[in-house]
Amino acid sequence: MFSPNTVNQVSGGYNRIFNYITSQGTGSCEAQKLGIPGANLDCSASNTCAPSGVSCGLTISQLLGPYFSIGDRGFSPFQGGTNIFSINDSLDMIRGKHDIKVGVGIRANQMNVKTKGFQDGFWTLSGFWSGDPEADLLLGLTSLAIHDQTFKGPTTGRRWKIFRPFVRLILVSLGI
Repeated sequence: MFSPNTVNQVSGGYNRIFNYITSQGTGSCEAQKLGIPGANLDCSASNTCAPSGVSCGLTISQLLGPYFSIGDRGFSPFQGGTNIFSINDSLDMIRGKHDIKVGVGIRANQMNVKTKGFQDGFWTLSGFWSGDPEADLLLGLTSLAIHDQTFKGPTTGRRWKIFRPFVRLILVSLGI
């Protein structure tokens, strides 16, 4: 407080959100155990995961028609954290019949994510080759197959700042 008519207010804050998600089959090398070639890129011959452990579950197999899909989640394991730092400053000045308030809010955001999209692979089996999706699965003939949809690697870090300046002018009524 500078005077009864001039007050400055400063506030700051911090917030953190963190998620760690795994699938039931993460680290199991089930696709390799079932003989799906090239599905588990991080599994060794002894069916154990490499230290990165990114591709080590069961390939998602989606059979079109009256069938259920099998396999692990598309974006798991997932590890992500977001930090938000904020500081706000405002100066309130009363001059005669005017209340003038000026200030700025600054927010710095940090987001860190480690995940891969469909790291264990994703198959769609429509019955295109044999007329039956289940037969296509047993023959190893897919209609669509993808592996990892991440760009620039599995780890991303984003940083951005938000600046919000403001000016407020209020005409104070004397109640006459």
